[in-house]
Amino acid sequence: MEQQPSPGARRQDDVSVALSAAIDAAQAAPWWRSSDADVRAAVVSLDQQAARLDAARARLLAEADGRDVGSASGAATTAAWLAGVTGSRPEQAARRVTVSVALQGALAATGAALAAGAITFDHAVVVHDTVRRLGDAVDPTTADEVEACLLRSAADHDEDGARVPGLDPRRLARLGRAVRHRLDPDAGERLARAEDAAEALRCLTCVETDDGMWWLRGVLDGKAGAELRSALDARNAPRPAGEDGSTDLRPRSRRDADALVTIVDEWRASAPSGAAARPALVVTATAETLAAAPGTAGVEPATTTGGLVLSAATAQVLGCDAAVTPALLAPDGAPLDVGRTRYTFPDRVRAAVLLRDGHACTRCGRADLPLQLHHLRTWAAGGPTSECNGTAVCPPCHRSVHRQGWTGELAGTRVIWHPPGRSPPHLPPGAWRPALTELVSRWLSRRAA
Repeated sequence: MEQQPSPGARRQDDVSVALSAAIDAAQAAPWWRSSDADVRAAVVSLDQQAARLDAARARLLAEADGRDVGSASGAATTAAWLAGVTGSRPEQAARRVTVSVALQGALAATGAALAAGAITFDHAVVVHDTVRRLGDAVDPTTADEVEACLLRSAADHDEDGARVPGLDPRRLARLGRAVRHRLDPDAGERLARAEDAAEALRCLTCVETDDGMWWLRGVLDGKAGAELRSALDARNAPRPAGEDGSTDLRPRSRRDADALVTIVDEWRASAPSGAAARPALVVTATAETLAAAPGTAGVEPATTTGGLVLSAATAQVLGCDAAVTPALLAPDGAPLDVGRTRYTFPDRVRAAVLLRDGHACTRCGRADLPLQLHHLRTWAAGGPTSECNGTAVCPPCHRSVHRQGWTGELAGTRVIWHPPGRSPPHLPPGAWRPALTELVSRWLSRRAA
């Protein structure tokens, strides 16, 4: 006699078939024929349904943990079993199990909000972590109020007749940290210990690749990261891509990288003149390379000590305002005579040039970037190191001057350029602030009682 499937198996099959059919319909829908409004509405609706599906998964996973279903497969925990059958990372599986169980118990209100599609699973994780870290510092009533405050902040809601968008998970986590710090009497000491631990984790890797590029990777604590982000944001504003003022086409990541280089340039410009204080990038170039016109063929490239090959234009940019040591080399490369190091623009000459040029680039007028000094008549061609032969330029203009062959001349106190061929979280205000203030006031009054 053929064995009939159990009611549970039939229910599982029905759910799987219904979900699969809904997903197939969403994938097969001719969205290209829909209006913009319909596409926007469909995206929002699918996101809400995905949140509801996460709630159903959490409920089922909590049931699986309650039954210890992983033990039948030889797994030590439900999380270990989940990681094995889904291929997810062990720490991610453990987080899913822990949060899923909490959503069916102590954080049932958060589970209900997730089931309604009002928040995402990432929001639920933030609420869970915030309440868990409060621990015994608050009573159960306050813990429930904290949960309610965070849920109100995470979900869209009406405020004074207007629709107020909820906080994204990152900003909600910031609010959670603020709540913990306000309610936990030991928060100051815990925060100090956490900051010390985070600072100890600072690391930065700066490695040169085989093609001469540099690969950066690192981790910063909250304070250092915020300071770096602030410094980058102050220097990564879009700028015109060309002489006609066209839109800056650089993506955000490229503008951040350029801002980091700007920070280095600013440090170089403010460093004392002493050889020990200035950054030491040793570049070897022939006199012909330093004097070559743009586009000249057969020019020997310059090289760094590490073997990086530089174009003549880059070598000329570096040679404009750097420590220059002339050397006479034998045909085999052995030094026959090495002259004394000299800085092409001493501090007093630099100050005079910057004052005359109004501390702004004489080519584009920008004053928000670190300025470099450029020889109007190149130093390699015998141009003097003097106020009348120097001018202030920003790094992008300095490079384009050498690459494209622009020439400048000093007319009185103004530099005239000739084109080639012719002679620079705080939490946002929102509806959660009154709720947080009221929550803290109630907590303090209960503690006082």
